[in-house]
Amino acid sequence: MLSVPQYYELQRPDFAKTVLISRRGRVKEEFLLLAKKGSVARLSDLEGSTVMTADGLDHDMSLAWLATVLADRRLPPPGRFFRSVTSAPKVPRAVLAVYFGQASSCIVTRSALETIIELNPQVGASLEPLATSPPLVSSVALLAHGSDYTLPRFLDALSNLHENARGQQGMRLFGIERMTIGAPTDLASSIDMVRALGRHGQAGR
Repeated sequence: MLSVPQYYELQRPDFAKTVLISRRGRVKEEFLLLAKKGSVARLSDLEGSTVMTADGLDHDMSLAWLATVLADRRLPPPGRFFRSVTSAPKVPRAVLAVYFGQASSCIVTRSALETIIELNPQVGASLEPLATSPPLVSSVALLAHGSDYTLPRFLDALSNLHENARGQQGMRLFGIERMTIGAPTDLASSIDMVRALGRHGQAGR
């Protein structure tokens, strides 16, 4: 398992297949930069404040997208624009830190926020996005080349994990709904965004 920025740094390694993760029926995710309603008027007002992400494979892409947003608006990279850039062990903790005023903003995926709002509708009523990413693939699973006999069967097993209780239970631990076989074109827009960071500097600087 790799984040797309990690995958790009490896210069598209030669693997047999790329497997994509689906959450709430989406292979590509929108990232949201959330702040409390009425706390700031625009993204530039967050200068010198605190921003949180969540640990996991979405972390790298969230920071890469944030760096791209700041660069597009001619603002410094995250490490200089914000007073601190920290990560929470779980998405709900990052969201609740903004909700309770412990952080100025956070970056989460739309599907993760929707899950939190289902459990606590007040969160959705209190937070608003200051920026929204295009749909992006944030992480992939890469399968090594195998025999003509084993690889197709392994791919079939992965693609159908969601159809049995044991597979559903295992994927639920990682917030995964199902896994699908991907193609290079699925990663194109995400890799283009990561590549563009080379013109702006690294995400955390």
